[in-house]
Amino acid sequence: MKLRPILCAALLALFPYTLSGQIGAVVTQIGDTPAKVSPRLNILQLGGRDQLHISFDLLGGEQPLLSYRVRGYDVDWRPSSLLPIEYIEGFDTHLIGAPEPSRSTLIPYAHYQLSIPNEQTGLKRSGNYRVEIYSEDKPEKTLLSIPLVIVEPSFSVQAQVTNEAWQDNKGQHQQIDLRVSAPSTQPRLDRETKVVVLQNARWDNAVILTTPYTYTGRELCYAQQYGARFPGGNSYFRLEHLSDRTAGLGVERIISLDSVYQLQLYPVTQRSQQAYQAEESHQGLQLIRMAGSSHPETEADYHEVLIRFVSPRLAGGDVVLEGEAFRYISMEQRTLHYSEAGQRYEGTVLLKMGYQEYLPLFRAYGQDRLLSQPTVGDHYQTKNRYTILVYHRSPSDRVDRLVAVSEL
Repeated sequence: MKLRPILCAALLALFPYTLSGQIGAVVTQIGDTPAKVSPRLNILQLGGRDQLHISFDLLGGEQPLLSYRVRGYDVDWRPSSLLPIEYIEGFDTHLIGAPEPSRSTLIPYAHYQLSIPNEQTGLKRSGNYRVEIYSEDKPEKTLLSIPLVIVEPSFSVQAQVTNEAWQDNKGQHQQIDLRVSAPSTQPRLDRETKVVVLQNARWDNAVILTTPYTYTGRELCYAQQYGARFPGGNSYFRLEHLSDRTAGLGVERIISLDSVYQLQLYPVTQRSQQAYQAEESHQGLQLIRMAGSSHPETEADYHEVLIRFVSPRLAGGDVVLEGEAFRYISMEQRTLHYSEAGQRYEGTVLLKMGYQEYLPLFRAYGQDRLLSQPTVGDHYQTKNRYTILVYHRSPSDRVDRLVAVSEL
């Protein structure tokens, strides 16, 4: 039985969140690839047939028409010096198709889908891009920003993860050593090449390599103190909620509130000083699904999820949630607040039915980089996924080109 519009409006009036304009359940997929087993970077090959498929929800009773724009960026995500006409084939802005309303959900939402490139918009240069979603009546306000990289493979890269990170005596880090080969000898290769390494598709702690350990006319080696060194982190905590009635993985109890079901998760504790314990996780994965439905994109409901992290108060910053389910929501929504009475950090976040993994990480005031050591610890044994992006700018180029990609 579907919720009538008047009932939806009544529920929204009772609900403690301001839902209008709030984005939820962002999912990206490249081409027709099977379900992901870990967070993946959005990578397309220049001139290839694959598309980046984007889907998301706009929470609330409205179903406005939204638009997208595609913008180019440099290696460090500063706006490109090129004009859109220089890297876009067709239109750099266009309307998204009409949304599909949710069906029989306590929290109403509109479900949107978009694929890039499409008949209106093509990409004709490699490099970094953002697909920005906005409303026509407020084009200056970006509702959602999706990073995308386009590669034109002309260089090759060989890489390996080593647990023996350079000068790491505590076993807290992992290091990626790599070799980049150009198709021919280039006298300024070391000054024209930048390498970006990402851990679990996260941009907040990306490492940029600009100085190689050794250099020949066509090969760069990044090793020893010149390799990409990362804190090892820890296994993610897991949550599965496929219905309103059954407490799934990680859920201690389900409480029926006026306008939503609240899931109270089992409290998780600080692990910064504990030895590493191998646990099954996929380093931040999110999968949208629902028991008894083959259309979770419009039939799965949202739950208010209460997350509790038992820890002394950490000075100098906040504790925020990390994982695919949280990367496209505001920092305010993903920040946990300290309870002196409970001696723990806690907070609620709206999550769509499915499977999500999360970590409470430390964010120092004024910083974007999220740290694992103060909250869950760093361990070289952690199974992380790494993505290597090789950029090159020759004397004839005005901007960097993405010339090689490797995933470990």
